[in-house]
Amino acid sequence: PASHADIRPVRDLSEFIGEELNLKVLEVDKSRRKVVLSRKKAEEELRRKSKEDTLKKLTEGSIVSGTVARLTPFGAFVNLGGVDGLVHISELSWSRIKQPSDVVQPGQKVDVLILKVDPELNRISLSLRQAAPDPWLMACDKHKVGDVVKGRITRLASKYAFMEIMPGVEGLIPVSEMDRSHVNRPSDILKPDQEVQAEIIDLDREKRRMTLSLKRLQQPAARSNENNSGRRVSHDERGSGNSIGEILASKMGKDKLNNITKNEEA
Repeated sequence: PASHADIRPVRDLSEFIGEELNLKVLEVDKSRRKVVLSRKKAEEELRRKSKEDTLKKLTEGSIVSGTVARLTPFGAFVNLGGVDGLVHISELSWSRIKQPSDVVQPGQKVDVLILKVDPELNRISLSLRQAAPDPWLMACDKHKVGDVVKGRITRLASKYAFMEIMPGVEGLIPVSEMDRSHVNRPSDILKPDQEVQAEIIDLDREKRRMTLSLKRLQQPAARSNENNSGRRVSHDERGSGNSIGEILASKMGKDKLNNITKNEEA
């Protein structure tokens, strides 16, 4: 019957002409010389057996190869040979992604780490990112406190900015470390996708945390040679060793004396 030609619906049976098929006998009627066969049932049994064999071979913690079968909003299903496992979107990449298609596509060959196998529920949890080297550990081996790194601003929060120094590794820039002058909001001086340089001021390998500073790379503001009244202090006054108060008092005295002299001349 056409309904038993395949697991999927088949509209044109001519595609099976000349093919060798695995079939299961459903009915035999010797009196009518009739035999009813099913390729669908045979394929289902083959898949079930293949799935059972695959589940027995899978070991948690091992890395296996598979093919991306389909994508969903919450992850990607990978066929491991008779059985599909799920790679949750959080396990697709060390970097932040918006959707599974940012990383993989149907039909793509991938290596995945087996996180958990549940034979009773026929559920397999996989990880794509953990099958690759951890970029955070690589960053910790490469960098240390005091190093200057280049990166890209990925997102802004109320009191922080996040900077990606390499794929999968983000550092935190507190608002207090953004500029030598006061900054109210990170958005006042930074924007997403902006490329900047920063100094590593804290690096915690276990907590996977990196703190960065922009202001540590900024030059201190030049000291003004002007006093509080806005008048530039002369070289003689700066070299005299007198205090600002003494200099002003001396100047006022000279001005008063000049006024008296002018009145007498008049």
